[in-house]
Amino acid sequence: MLAEDWGDPAQLRAERLDAAAQLAEKIALEFSNLVTAILGYVDLSLLALEPGSRIHDDLLQAKDAASQASELARQLLAVCHQPAGGAGPGAAVRAGAPARRGTVLLVERREAERFLVARVLEDFGYRALASPDGPSALTMLAGGEDEVDLLLAAWDALGSDGGELAGQVRALRPRARVLLLGGDGASGTAPSALPEGASVLERPFTAHGLARKVAEVLGGA
Repeated sequence: MLAEDWGDPAQLRAERLDAAAQLAEKIALEFSNLVTAILGYVDLSLLALEPGSRIHDDLLQAKDAASQASELARQLLAVCHQPAGGAGPGAAVRAGAPARRGTVLLVERREAERFLVARVLEDFGYRALASPDGPSALTMLAGGEDEVDLLLAAWDALGSDGGELAGQVRALRPRARVLLLGGDGASGTAPSALPEGASVLERPFTAHGLARKVAEVLGGA
């Protein structure tokens, strides 16, 4: 009677493990997003400080700790969902105030991350056109934005087939290249089909890692 009331023990155990795995994946993804923001703002602060100063050295320690957290987030994502995780912190690039290097159409639904990524792009010499979603981005292009060198978009902005937004942007700006930000909190896995020729940068990433990847995709690395 008890077995009938509670169901098959093996099935119940499997359902509990599945629910726990889904919760762990969600926590790992959100943790990855937070680490990305921390690393980004630490990098931006380091660029504005004199090397060797006490605050600069303290921030280097904070960055080291955040980088370890980044690796932990990558490992958690890899365990929770395959494939997941990825590039981790990128290599450093030369600091400074370079001339404009191109125009990037950024599509990211999270306001905090959209602000951070746009600021990183601008600090590294790119013009950033930020939009919270695909329709807004397309409206921006239709409104007369002439030059777009790169579409930088989160996976969840691409549409159900993985290439809808990229195809629409390329129809309007054929020379635009595509770089996707993977491992976001809404969708831990890649779309079913990536746009042709698209590159991927996995979360969590640093400001330097983002700048290096953008330069690489645009052929300036």
